[in-house]
Amino acid sequence: MRGGAGFLPPLESYQIKVLAPGDATAGPATLDIGGTIGPLGCLRCSDAPCVRFAPDELAAKGPIDTTFNPVQDVCPTDAIRVAPDGVPSVSVSSCIGCGLCVARCPVGAISLDSTNVATVSSPLPPRATAVSDAATFVDGRAALARLLIDAGRVVRIDLRRVESQWSSLLDALGKPSDSRRVFGLVARNTFLVLGTASRLAYAGDTNMRIELVAWDDATVAVGELDPGRDLLDALRRLLADLAVIRARYGVKGWRVLPFICCATLPNKRVGYYELVGDIKRRLGIKVYTVPAGALEVLLDRGVATNLATIESAMYVDAEQTDLHEMLERTLRVVIPAEVGLRPAK
Repeated sequence: MRGGAGFLPPLESYQIKVLAPGDATAGPATLDIGGTIGPLGCLRCSDAPCVRFAPDELAAKGPIDTTFNPVQDVCPTDAIRVAPDGVPSVSVSSCIGCGLCVARCPVGAISLDSTNVATVSSPLPPRATAVSDAATFVDGRAALARLLIDAGRVVRIDLRRVESQWSSLLDALGKPSDSRRVFGLVARNTFLVLGTASRLAYAGDTNMRIELVAWDDATVAVGELDPGRDLLDALRRLLADLAVIRARYGVKGWRVLPFICCATLPNKRVGYYELVGDIKRRLGIKVYTVPAGALEVLLDRGVATNLATIESAMYVDAEQTDLHEMLERTLRVVIPAEVGLRPAK
């Protein structure tokens, strides 16, 4: 059942009470609208923010005007699509439980079930009717989202889920033909979902070396991605990126944050940690290391200050290799499982 721009309950005709705000694992909110009680299910949004990013989200311009990957998919494994009736459908076999679609739903109609698979609540909200005008619908959807926030809804996923999420991501990265695409979308989309502008390089673009750029008001993060464990080549590419930035862009007034995004921290024997320390001592450049498990923790906890967190908690060298402890201390959380934040054995 489609309804133009989507469906909304009558926000101005009845008093709306939020009986339960719902959360990312317990399911959708429960509303009382003029005495009719029911779940705040999928609104059948025509713009489907849980499935795709808007073009202007991907094309945002920052201090480094790179080309960008135009793929709009929120899900890095293409597990969620809009069905003919307007309700997003999730492929159980493809879903890795990352939580990106959960965080993108403005009204919390998507949650993770007990097996860490995204589940869409399909019943329409109480008294909902179709809205044809897109602007009216978007304003009403935002009003519903504010009601939930005022009632105490927080989009966070229990960190007891993070081991399963990380393990599923590693399984997805185990397919060599698709690992770079999946990993690139995981990294870019995590920044975007957390509210940090980000651009991912377009595959096959030989004119732009920089793989990933993310920025806030003061900091521009420049990243190289490597879903494997041989990060020495990624380090070399990153140093080349910094030279290009200095020569071509200048980025005056911006703090530059160079980082390597990897699946897991590498083994201590590969020389990565020593080289990172040498770069800091000899060139005065701190290269930060962001494993996939750290991205998942940032997403699960809804950390909007993600670039500041990378800067304060994700530097490793030969003298300090334990990101697990640093991230726990910085975010004041307990990460209850090993998710690649300590060197691989």
